[in-house]
Amino acid sequence: HLSIRRQRQMCIRDRDGDVVKGNRFYKEGNYEKAEESYRKAFTKTQSPVAGYNLGNTLYKRDEVEKALKAFDETIATTKDPELKTKALYNKAVLLHKSNRLNEAIEAYKQALRLSPDDDEVRKNLQIALRMQQKQKPEEQKKEQKQQQKQKEEQKKEQPKPCLLYTSDAADE
Repeated sequence: HLSIRRQRQMCIRDRDGDVVKGNRFYKEGNYEKAEESYRKAFTKTQSPVAGYNLGNTLYKRDEVEKALKAFDETIATTKDPELKTKALYNKAVLLHKSNRLNEAIEAYKQALRLSPDDDEVRKNLQIALRMQQKQKPEEQKKEQKQQQKQKEEQKKEQPKPCLLYTSDAADE
């Protein structure tokens, strides 16, 4: 989450205080009510902060795809580089945890371009890259096993030739 002061500065357009209400619900662990408040704020104002906080709330509720969508909306609508970096980072973390490493790596790289001194982003990018390298040999082994299995199945499926008929009567 962004600092309270930073959120207040960015939420001036949120006349009804829906983001503030959502933050209160979020801190209380009432993610359902927090989601309602953030959605209301986002619908009214297209507030990137509401979208970002909605993404965090959906993540807490294990709604990964919806959280990713909320972070994407934040990335697309915010002009604030700090908020965009945080949304990209959270998106990358979700993708990373979902083992969608190529997408995670790209999101980490985008976040790092916006915030090149962010050690946390850099560290997680390195972890994702190492995981990707480890997966490559495992994927190759898995692919080789699958190909071997297919060859064996093909051998079983092929018609077998008749054996030669070798009776003494036929020789005569």
